[in-house]
Amino acid sequence: MSTPTTHRHRIDFRQLRLAHGFTRPDVYRALNVDRKVVHQWDTGSRQPSTPFLPGIARMFGVSIEELYVRPATEAQATTP
Repeated sequence: MSTPTTHRHRIDFRQLRLAHGFTRPDVYRALNVDRKVVHQWDTGSRQPSTPFLPGIARMFGVSIEELYVRPATEAQATTP
């Protein structure tokens, strides 16, 4: 029996959105997605799918890699 795959990295969409001063309507209008999808990203119940990552990164002025939050254990391991 196989173990379910878990993602080591996730996007903290709400934190990014708030840090950049965007409202949920700003996001769903700019990315042309349903407001319910943005709500799910914001609450963490769903992660943005790959096709949306370039637009999200552009909107927030970061690279796609910078969208992802590293787990605390990994971040601590790389801190000198």
